[in-house]
Amino acid sequence: MTSVEDLARTIRDAANSGLRVTQGTVVAVVDTTHVSVDLGDRVITAYRPGSVPAGAGASVRVLVGSGVAEVVSSTGGGWVSPSLGASWVYYGAGSGMAQPGYRLVGDVVQVRGAIKSGSTGSPIFTLPAGLRPAGGTETFVVSAGPGAARVEVSWTGTVQVLGYLGGGTNARLDLSGVRFSTS
Repeated sequence: MTSVEDLARTIRDAANSGLRVTQGTVVAVVDTTHVSVDLGDRVITAYRPGSVPAGAGASVRVLVGSGVAEVVSSTGGGWVSPSLGASWVYYGAGSGMAQPGYRLVGDVVQVRGAIKSGSTGSPIFTLPAGLRPAGGTETFVVSAGPGAARVEVSWTGTVQVLGYLGGGTNARLDLSGVRFSTS
């Protein structure tokens, strides 16, 4: 079945169970599995499966019932801020560089943000299932200080620096060139 057919079946089954599907906008990411969604008349906390990207600003469909709220689809678009691993940190406010994040646009995952201070081979962050490269592992060359860095996104979702090129350092690493297909 296609994702449209799956969504239609979910909505039909929900209506038969006394649940309803409503449209909302994500106002904040609560943690790795929950988001705050503005439904117009109230803001709720909803479960967000890892395969449904829904960062702040994303338009979402939410299945709502008695004590139940789950994001069932998203237009993507909204950036999700990952938890950075090990010694990696955001490059800094006032730098003009975006905070680290990822989003799904169509079937393409886009990564952005500037980070610093981590170690080669140490995971920067891990992408959730459904937002990983379809072809296994993807490698990118991105700006890193005065040079460049080779960044790998693996089929397990791990994003990490493989090494530096041409004088590249971990003083500032720009992830904005990382884009890949999930299909």
